[in-house]
Order: sequence, then C-alpha cells, then structure tokens
Amino acid sequence: MYIAAALSLVVAVPFTTLQIWAFAKKGLRKSEQKAALKYVPAAFVLLLVGFAFAYFVVFPMAFRFTTSMTKNLGLVETYGIAQYFTFLTNIVVPVSLAFELPVLVMLLTRLRVINPGLLGKMRKVSYMVLVFIACMISPPEFFSHISVSVPFILLYEISVLMSKLVYRKQMQTDAGTKDRMNYGSA
Repeated sequence: MYIAAALSLVVAVPFTTLQIWAFAKKGLRKSEQKAALKYVPAAFVLLLVGFAFAYFVVFPMAFRFTTSMTKNLGLVETYGIAQYFTFLTNIVVPVSLAFELPVLVMLLTRLRVINPGLLGKMRKVSYMVLVFIACMISPPEFFSHISVSVPFILLYEISVLMSKLVYRKQMQTDAGTKDRMNYGSA
C-alpha cells in the first residue's frame, strides 16, 4: 500500500501542480507569470539536490544510528518494508523541502513580502529555527545535527544573497519608473 501511495503521488503531483498553476495564473500579471515560471526549474533542481542530500547523507547516518542503538541495547533488528519506507520518508521529505528555501525567499522578495533587511534582522531567529528543524529530523547525535544544520544555514545565507539580488533589481526598476514619470510630467 505504501509503495502504491508513493507511486500515485509521483503520477499525481505534475497534474496537481498544473491545476494549481492554472488557478493561480489568472490572478497574476504577465510579468508575475513570467517571474513565477522562472522559479520552477530552480525549485525542481533544488528539490532534487535536497532529495539527494537527504537520501545519500542524512538517511544513512540516521539508519546507522538506529542500527547501533539496537545493537547497544542488545535488541534484534526487525525492519519491515513499511517501517523502512516510513523512516525514509520522514527524513527525506522534510530535508528535500528545506532545500526550497532560496526559491521561496526569492519569490517572497519579488512579491515584496520580505526584503534583505528583514532577513538580516531575523538572522538569529532564523538560525535557531533552522537548527531546531535540523535537530528534529536528524539522529540525536552531535555530528548528525551539525551535518544537517550547516547546509540549512548555508541555504539561508544563499537565500539572503538571492533576496539582495532581486531587491536591488526591484529598486533599479522602481527608480527607472520614477525617473520616467518625472520626465513625463516635466
């Protein structure tokens, strides 16, 4: 059942995404539609990078930790396929979604919901939240916490840099529009 659910998600996600886009597209201007479509390939690539990081780095650490704990307690490992995939999903999905942070920040900056100044002011709180999330999804050992926290913090800093680029471009566009308006009224 679990494998069938996973396969159905793989088939349903593109169709669902298309339906969401068809709904949201009607409320966006042409420039906003173009901007949103620019983010889709980046979001897809970051999702794949996050999946690879979670599957090849975080999941093996978590599995080794679980295996060592059962051996230290003198227990016998009995993993069923359902438990294995549940464990895998509970680690891979949150880490993969966390890798979408730069795209989300760029989109929110483009929509003028946030700006680099706000991200700078919220840096300490953001670090704390990211480390907390990393600790929740990684095995309870120091090395695992650090190995998941560092990429999350790097993603935040990349997000801040991308936000600065988008914000600077917005300010230049706004200044050009203001100059044209002043020139036309003179």
